[in-house]
Amino acid sequence: MSVLSAWIPDKKGEDRMKIGLCIGGGGSRGYAVVPIIQKLLSEGIRFDAVSGCSVGSIIGSYLALNGNLDDFENEISKINQFKFLRLIDFAGRKKSSILYGKKIKKFLNKEILKEKKFSDLKIPLFINSTDLSTGKPYYFQEGFLIDGVMSSIAIPGVFPPYLYQGKILVDGGVCESLPIRILKEKVDKIIAVSLNEVGISNIKIGLSDVLFKSLSIMMNQNVEFQDDPEVKFLKPVFTGKEANFLKFYKHSSYFQLGKKVIDEKIQEIKEWIGK
Repeated sequence: MSVLSAWIPDKKGEDRMKIGLCIGGGGSRGYAVVPIIQKLLSEGIRFDAVSGCSVGSIIGSYLALNGNLDDFENEISKINQFKFLRLIDFAGRKKSSILYGKKIKKFLNKEILKEKKFSDLKIPLFINSTDLSTGKPYYFQEGFLIDGVMSSIAIPGVFPPYLYQGKILVDGGVCESLPIRILKEKVDKIIAVSLNEVGISNIKIGLSDVLFKSLSIMMNQNVEFQDDPEVKFLKPVFTGKEANFLKFYKHSSYFQLGKKVIDEKIQEIKEWIGK
């Protein structure tokens, strides 16, 4: 029996509806997910499994570890522009990426993930990355959370590939920006939050603008289950400065955007799951 099968029994034969949460990638846009999850929890919607890609793996890990996001907003509000810049470690010339990622790894492991393992979680969690040797998703479901998170956020060209048990792994969004498939046989319905809806705006030709706009387009193309009645998509639309992936020191505007989206959709979601 696989670890996955042992951790969550198949949904077949269960009377209670099981709900899964899938959180996509999108850099600092992930802050918009926080009020969405908080609202769902406040309405009595509980998650039987969570999957996350890239920044979604960070938020998903915190949720699965604590069962809520009560203190998450306080944790990330400590990240001002100065602290964010201190987490940047440029790799220099003739490297495979712009950043080393060692400082970010240390920060995430100690401050957010608390050096915990998958076995410490309150909610089953699945983190996806992309195996460069096969071109297919690789799912983390055991071991240290930081290994799953660092592989899932390893944006090609920005962070170096993450080496894990002989595998060369990069950002999960390269092949699967919303890891819905891993949840399909384990829950009845899935709430999937996509963070790659970018509104029309003037495109600058700087490195970061071109890179992250291109990533948004790519990640928007590899989303499955768009017409599946058992999957409810939430898609905040990011425009202007909020469309940038790297505004990790800007919290309030993302929170407001996420709150607006869930306030508009909460009744529809409750009816969809029969609450």
